[in-house]
Formats: sequence, C-alpha cells, structure tokens
Amino acid sequence: MSDFQITEIRIENFRSLADIWLPLRRHTVLIGENNSGKTSFLDAIALVFAESDSRFSVDDIFLEADKPQAPRDRKARVDIRIEPIDDQHEFKDEVRGLFGDAIQVGKGEEKDYLTIRAELGWDKVREDYQRKRSFLKGWARTKKEAEQIQVLSRPMPRRELMELFPFYYLDAKRDIHEQLHSRQSFWGKLASDLQLEGEIQKKIESVLLEASELIRAGSPVLAHLQQRLEELYRTVTSEHAGVEITPLPHQIRDLVRGMDVLFKTRGAHAFPINRHGMGARSMAALLVFRAYIDWHQKRSKEIEPLPIIALEEPEAHLHPHAQRALFDQIAEIKGQKLISTHSPYVVSHAELFNFVLFRKNGSETKVTWLPKKNPNDTDFLEP
Repeated sequence: MSDFQITEIRIENFRSLADIWLPLRRHTVLIGENNSGKTSFLDAIALVFAESDSRFSVDDIFLEADKPQAPRDRKARVDIRIEPIDDQHEFKDEVRGLFGDAIQVGKGEEKDYLTIRAELGWDKVREDYQRKRSFLKGWARTKKEAEQIQVLSRPMPRRELMELFPFYYLDAKRDIHEQLHSRQSFWGKLASDLQLEGEIQKKIESVLLEASELIRAGSPVLAHLQQRLEELYRTVTSEHAGVEITPLPHQIRDLVRGMDVLFKTRGAHAFPINRHGMGARSMAALLVFRAYIDWHQKRSKEIEPLPIIALEEPEAHLHPHAQRALFDQIAEIKGQKLISTHSPYVVSHAELFNFVLFRKNGSETKVTWLPKKNPNDTDFLEP
C-alpha cells in the first residue's frame, strides 16, 4: 500500500459541480439519484489524473439553467490535496525529490501536503478548451480563498505524475465483447504486448505462416477469391501488384485482432463471450480491468504508486447474488477507490463515514457526508 492518499478535493464549474468541497477516504462510496452528479465527480478526478486531454470539452463547463452558453472566461477547476497517511507527517525522500518545493510544510500538527490544480479553459491560440495542470502554494476550501492561492511556476512532471498516481476508470457501459475489438481498451493494451520475443516469437510466427499457407492451398473458396482480387491491380495501378489473403495473422502483434474469450457453464458447451448475457460480459470486463491494474502494479518502481480506482456502478447487469463475488474482487484491488453505486449490497457493507450523498438543486449538485474524527479508521473494502 502506498504511503499517501488524496484527502480533500474542491471542484468549481465542472458540469453541475459548480462549487463543492469534500474530504476523501481511502474508499469513498458515491450515492444518489441518477443524474445527480456522481459520474461528473469521477470525471472531475479524471481531469486531474487522466492521461488524455481529448475527453474534455465545452460541455464540461458549468452552465446555468437560464443561460444558452457558458462565458468564454469561465474555467472548470479541480484542486486536490494529497497527504501522507497514518502517523506519518512527512512524505518520503523519494517523493520530495520528485516534487521539491511543491510540497507544502504543514503547520503545527498539520501534515505536509501536495496540492495539484487542473483547469479546463478556453485557449485563444488553439481556439478550443484545453487542460492545464499546476502545483499550488497552499490549500483552500472555498472559491474565494482559492482565488488568492499562488500558482507555482514549477513545471508539472507529466510522466512522473502518471506513474505515481495511475488513474483507472471503468464506466457503467463496460462490455468485454467491445474491449476485444479495441486496442485502447484494458484488454487491448494488455493483449497487444504478449511479451513473446526471440526464438519463441520466430517459431510461433513460422507456424502461423505455415498454417496460413495450408489453409490457402486447401481452400477452393480462398483460391476463387484470390483469383478475383488479382484483378485489383488493373484499376489501382498500371503495374502488376500481388494480392494475398491471410487467413491467420503472420505476426505476434496482430494476434490480438483474432482473440476471443470462450465461457463455459457447468454441463454446457463453451461459447464466445458475446453469446452470453450482459451480466457475464460486465463481470468479465471488471476482471480484465483488475488484471490490467495488477499487471502494471507488478512492475518495479522506486516509489510505490497510489492507484486511483474509479468505478461507475460496478453492479450493473449483475444478479444480487453475483454482487458478492463482484465486490470480493473489488476489495482485492489495491489503491484509493471511488465507487458510484445504486446497489443495496454495497450500501449495506460500507462504513457510514465513507458515503457521499449527491443531490441536484436546480442546475447545481450539492454533496453531503458525515464528518469523521479519525480519517485513518478502518475503511470500506479494505483488502
């Protein structure tokens, strides 16, 4: 387990989150009606830690109900405060070496802390909304105080930030069948690098090529297709060009395109996962999500990172009895977890102090939580 965590967050002008502040636990459970702002909260965390900027746009800027559009000078802003955990009051030397004077010294009994700000605002040069991240000198819980905080000129170490605070987000629309066909999915990122090298790679690729040639040679259908496709050069180029049908991929890196997951229930035949219901497909997607996180955490690092796990309605499509197995899986994922849910099972197994209630008041979201005297008490889903 890492030696630090996000302890507070303040959000301003991000969708319906016009002005909120709240403490974060090691495991925070977001509850509330649909469209109350829970997903927006998870996306606000992404504004700070997500690798890509492309997911954010003008639609993420807070807009009053009676206004046609947000003013260009309005910025969405997310500030997060990171502190050492347990009885530690200072960050380890390795962390201090990464962030230097961006780490603020606590006063009295206050712990040292690191404050990161992410802003989404209009860029006049690019004529689009752009994300900017900075370190702050100090911390504020209100909008008025936040305006007075000094933004440090220290450059943001993007790569180190991503390595120290890897962000993993699994939304409610998860489907393992769709992941199988996307190189950008958790499945695609893992399966596209099988780490087969050297002689074993050469041997496998040789077998693939030989099998592909056997299929072509023995199939009259492919021979007929090949004959017709040979006429392609007449319309594309004046020179004769070869056309080749490849029944199987010839290189290891292309194997991911043809991979599938077969699932077999007791006493039945194995079928591709897309032939099963959304419950099985959703659960499979979460297991791949966990496999991806576990695999990346195994890589050796000088500093143990703080994985930030955002899960949107993980119980979606699952029978109530299956939710127990689901949350046993979630419990074993290491990191700081933010889970939005409608599940009575989750609610019944969560500490009262870990709940954050989201509710809509007009165009704005309001949040409510119970104060906790000791933020290091045993939390929800502690492994």
